[in-house]
Amino acid sequence: MDAHEAFILDLIDERRDITLAEMAQRLEAAHGLRVQQSTLWYFLDKRGQTFKKRRATRPNRTGRTSTSAG
Repeated sequence: MDAHEAFILDLIDERRDITLAEMAQRLEAAHGLRVQQSTLWYFLDKRGQTFKKRRATRPNRTGRTSTSAG
């Protein structure tokens, strides 16, 4: 993975909201390197990079998220 560090970091610079799955797909397409999302997470975590695990979803406004003890 270290040999592809510049490529991976460029992917993040291109699109700040790229997901781990998308990074893995791009690595395989461009370099033939198959990696697990957990491997990418570990690689980026060690370099202090933040990322999204999945695309953001809209909040649920119809259901309660917590209850209060009465």
